[in-house]
Amino acid sequence: MCWLQETLVHYSYFEVISTRKVKSEEGHLFLDMKCGNLMLQRVNRIQTDQAHEISRLIRQYITIYQRIQQHSVKEENNLASH
Repeated sequence: MCWLQETLVHYSYFEVISTRKVKSEEGHLFLDMKCGNLMLQRVNRIQTDQAHEISRLIRQYITIYQRIQQHSVKEENNLASH
């Protein structure tokens, strides 16, 4: 079996607002990803058997990104106060 891989849409991790795993009545797994910003949001649905793992991985990346951002802001505030 040959799989064709093509990038249809690209979002950075800081644009991912939330993820949600959905299981259809037929048992198919989907991953809904809400992406965008406060003004414009879009939900992308991906059918995949790895919805749980992908959702967990995205949450981990978002958590790491937020910690780095918070650390950078704290450093900037420390530099500005001296």
